Amino acid sequence: MAFAQGLKKYWDEDAPVPGFDAYFASREHDDKYYDDNAWLVLGFVEAYEVTRDPMFLDWARRTQRFVLSGWDDKLGGGIYWHQQNKNSKNTCSNAPTAAAALRLLEAGGDREQLQWAQRLCTWTNANLLDKDGLFWDNISVDGKIERTKWTYNTALMIRSNVLLHKTTKQKSYLTEARRQADAGIRPGLTRKAAPSPTPRASATCSARRCCGSTTPRATSNI
Repeated sequence: MAFAQGLKKYWDEDAPVPGFDAYFASREHDDKYYDDNAWLVLGFVEAYEVTRDPMFLDWARRTQRFVLSGWDDKLGGGIYWHQQNKNSKNTCSNAPTAAAALRLLEAGGDREQLQWAQRLCTWTNANLLDKDGLFWDNISVDGKIERTKWTYNTALMIRSNVLLHKTTKQKSYLTEARRQADAGIRPGLTRKAAPSPTPRASATCSARRCCGSTTPRATSNI
């Protein structure tokens, strides 16, 4: 509960579509990442399932509303990575949002989230899925694909496909999840240090994953 209360310092209620900033929210500095917010939706849903406190389900829904506001028609759809710099649409923002939509359906009965999950998976498959079953990092608004393959991107698409199969009973989703899982564990994946990220607008380090560390992350060398 204390952690959830602390998160309120990052919530930007004054934004046109409220969401969580990467740093303490203020009217002067907006710095919102759609993937960060999608992960918070997943966390809030899990907190609701453990505690049955409706506050967490409400937070999950409010946060998902922000994440879905990152979808537009450029490149035929998809959610951007960064609200303030809409230069690319990334697997890391679309895949967890699809999983979050399906978890909201499971935990809260939010039926409209099923259509969102299907749209997100369809778009991600069409734009960021390589023929080997792994997912590229992002596609820029000019159509250039950044072809790094982070394992966590494929993992979230596996999770989304499993949840879609669980919800719809369509075998094709489970078949695709298995194909992607096989691709993720086959020989040819290596571990190497992630490159140092470009400093974010409001500081040189954020509370996001890695935080500029050299902790190895799994990527494909294919």
